[in-house]
Amino acid sequence: MIICPPGKSPPVFFLPVVVDENGVIDPRVLFSDEAGHVRQRRGCFVEVTHMQQHSEYFVAIEGGTIIQLPVILDVEKAEVKTMLKKMLRTLCG
Repeated sequence: MIICPPGKSPPVFFLPVVVDENGVIDPRVLFSDEAGHVRQRRGCFVEVTHMQQHSEYFVAIEGGTIIQLPVILDVEKAEVKTMLKKMLRTLCG
């Protein structure tokens, strides 16, 4: 089931813009289409319930381009700030 993060009404959200000390936007939060247009990447939280007893939470984040696969991360709760920190750590390698 797709779930909404707290304080948000649509289930799909844009990743917050992350900038460094020089004001440069972190490219890991951006999506580039085939025409070269750039926008913030989107994501949604998903709840998976096993046998109606145990729930797990994930976030699905679209790839950085049309040909990149989405990033799927396990999360403890549907919270954008915590998820973004984990995503940036994961994408750093």
